[in-house]
Amino acid sequence: MPISSITQVLLRLAALNWLFTSLLDSGLFFRASKSSISALVIPGILFLCGILCWKFAPLLSRLLTKGHDQDITLQGVSQCTLYSTAFVGLGLYFALGNFARIFIWLHYYLIYGSGNLAYAKPSSAYNIAEPILTFLAGVGLVATADIWARKLTSTKTCEQSGRE
Repeated sequence: MPISSITQVLLRLAALNWLFTSLLDSGLFFRASKSSISALVIPGILFLCGILCWKFAPLLSRLLTKGHDQDITLQGVSQCTLYSTAFVGLGLYFALGNFARIFIWLHYYLIYGSGNLAYAKPSSAYNIAEPILTFLAGVGLVATADIWARKLTSTKTCEQSGRE
């Protein structure tokens, strides 16, 4: 497998991260009452960069590895398997990265709701929605990693050594 194929997978992972981050930060789902136009411009630029990075990942990977695009011998690892593994990794990153934040917010709501903290300020449910959505997106990506990998590589199965 050439280094450019591995680079292409990594570029597409970065693109997915940018796309998801820009949607969460744009105010489309949260903080829709932001008054500053820059609150939409910066995430919009990040979203556009994510789309461009995804679309041009094959070209960019060839440009980045030009002159040293050697074949790496990885027994039993196809491009489909590499995509599947990368999607599982990104999904775990999203899920595990937000798991603790969900429990921190749930703990806050439980304590505030029980009246134990008189000094606690009411907080919007939108504050917990971001980590929950990111967590669910991560779990969804882990669950569907093989499907997305097969679609991207136009194969029926992702073969691995020792896997039937």
